[in-house]
Amino acid sequence: MNIDAEIPELEAGVVGHAGNDAGANEEGDDDMEEVTQDALNTRILRYNDPRRMQLSREERDWALDIKDVIEADPEICNLSDFMYAQLAIIHQDDIPTAVDIASKLYHEEGCYVHVLDLATIDIDSMKDQENCRTSLAGAFYMNQCLNPDLESVRRGMIIMLECEGYQWVPKSCDMKYSEQYWNDVGGIYPCRVRQYRCFNTPMVFNVLKSLGRPFVPAEIYSRMVLGCRFEQRLDAVFAVPTVEATEQRFLGRSIDALTMRYANERTFSLDAV
Repeated sequence: MNIDAEIPELEAGVVGHAGNDAGANEEGDDDMEEVTQDALNTRILRYNDPRRMQLSREERDWALDIKDVIEADPEICNLSDFMYAQLAIIHQDDIPTAVDIASKLYHEEGCYVHVLDLATIDIDSMKDQENCRTSLAGAFYMNQCLNPDLESVRRGMIIMLECEGYQWVPKSCDMKYSEQYWNDVGGIYPCRVRQYRCFNTPMVFNVLKSLGRPFVPAEIYSRMVLGCRFEQRLDAVFAVPTVEATEQRFLGRSIDALTMRYANERTFSLDAV
């Protein structure tokens, strides 16, 4: 989409809406006043006035700068011109912040998001080899769920970790299991993880991240973002209306995803591409 076509230049100092007659107000005044930033900030318009879609020249320049940066970054989905203008109005000439916000909002568009509550995971139980094998098998099939078709493989996934309440003690089991998980599943399964977002991380996670550096590739390591914040714990958003209902919903969606995955495996052929 071309922002010049969507929000064209009207007359000196005016950038306006392409639909209807941007130069006419409902009183029939064909001469739209020059739009300054002060005027935009102080005027009051009726809800159906076409001038509500105007930008000042300054705002338009900011929007174009934001658009140029975002559309040059293959990791961020291209946005509508309306959203570029919206980012410009809110963040003005702070282009890096606007791009960062767009990345967080639209980085995962079209991909799966996997949410984990680390406080519910009993790492000590991994000392039992049967539990460890079950957990590793579960991790494999979860990756299968998150990659049911080639578009999901192409788009990648976001992994969000709720870390509040996670109790870690310096036992060798923790890192031994983590290293085994990485070597047996996480580091070899062919998938694209766009980001690991760790929410409400205690200070000890800086230590854990450092301990993982020896066996986690630098490219993956750089995608681990600590210190993400939300208004409340993630389960307040995702585990609704109850934990039990969420578990049933999760199982149902997992079955649907695996069914799709294995149906695609049965029918897909490189000869037919």
